Amino acid sequence: MNVVADTLVGTLGIATPLLFATLGGVVSERSGVINLGLESYLLAGAFGAAAGTLAAGSLLVGVGVGLLAAGAVALAHGILATRTRADHVVTGVALNLLVDAATIAALVSLYGTKGSSPLFSDGLVEALGASKVLGLSPLTWLSLVAIPLVVVALARTKAGLRLRAVGENPRCAESLGVSAARVRLLSVVTAGLITGLGGVFLAFDVGSFSKHMAGGRGYLALACVVIGKWRPRWAAAAAIGFAFLKALANQLQTAARIPDEIPRMLPYVITLVVLSGIVGRARPPAALGKPLA
Repeated sequence: MNVVADTLVGTLGIATPLLFATLGGVVSERSGVINLGLESYLLAGAFGAAAGTLAAGSLLVGVGVGLLAAGAVALAHGILATRTRADHVVTGVALNLLVDAATIAALVSLYGTKGSSPLFSDGLVEALGASKVLGLSPLTWLSLVAIPLVVVALARTKAGLRLRAVGENPRCAESLGVSAARVRLLSVVTAGLITGLGGVFLAFDVGSFSKHMAGGRGYLALACVVIGKWRPRWAAAAAIGFAFLKALANQLQTAARIPDEIPRMLPYVITLVVLSGIVGRARPPAALGKPLA
């Protein structure tokens, strides 16, 4: 029974940053902006959370700074994606590289190291532990609540209708008085704030920030968006499925006498197999990646 409970808690813990990034990716891509910049949002959120917490000695300040950092990066990304004719894929990858380098430079400037920031104080670590409910962080519970919130927001609200309309046919939307550029910009910033919560979780989970902390989760989240066919509930299910495979692999790694590399590779191999079988059949938003006139 302990193994089942450990696997469940491990699954939801692994899924938390991936869920936030996946939901952020859905919001952005349904508006027509290909978002390979999710990795940079996670990094900015994690660094901002760690730096803010260490500077102020407050977890709430850390959350606020993390969201501001991720939102600022997303704003820059949104401006490039909506106000210029820059290729969405190129700008996303460039932003990932830029933020990755910027966080390392900030580590050197603030803490004199290229590796990681100082650990949070014992009091802050105790506060993080005390905030857990059933062994799960409040941010994990929030990531689960965010799934139906995003589903309802996209399907049942005026803002969601406009977002989806711009993602399918921006010219038609503009003929009805909707500013496609404004909708896309707000969508990317919203995606940055949602994904930034995943970065905050990464920093709080270990009590510090370390370089390359996102670890490719932004790219994996984009794969979950495609696997879920740009539908938030199915994309979230894909993220949780990957997290379960990862948690199961961790259990196998400790229980079975097999090389460590095999269970570590398993989730990624299965994700690639599933993705390769879906990409050809999935229909993305009609205007995805197309610059506005």
